[in-house]
Amino acid sequence: MPTNSSPPSALLISGPGIPSTTFKLQPAAFLVPSLTSTTGGSLKISAAVLKGYAKGVVAVSALIASPTPQQGTLAPAIASQSVKLAYSESAGSYDIYSTALASSVPADLSKTSVDITAEFKDGSKVVDEYNLLTFLG
Repeated sequence: MPTNSSPPSALLISGPGIPSTTFKLQPAAFLVPSLTSTTGGSLKISAAVLKGYAKGVVAVSALIASPTPQQGTLAPAIASQSVKLAYSESAGSYDIYSTALASSVPADLSKTSVDITAEFKDGSKVVDEYNLLTFLG
């Protein structure tokens, strides 16, 4: 966790023979891989939301999408499920929101993606998209 009062807003990549490129960072809400896990057939999803961002949190949710076999074609269907995350703990400048899914864990987590959406009191919304759960598979 950063020790200063505001999180970084950009990442600069440069090196010998590499043109400098700046990538904008969105630190307001994101999936936390180290707190996302599988245990005994359940999937725990955790997200961090910056405290005090946009006058406070209204809701945090996760959209889980995974390929599933479909008869008559080689291409898989995409099964998706939206779940609400609940506040679980505080961690420095962030609040952690989590949920555990016991009955509907995707078969192939390495091809499963999770989008985190945080909705705020000022009407704004932050989405952290396309987090592949390859670290669990």
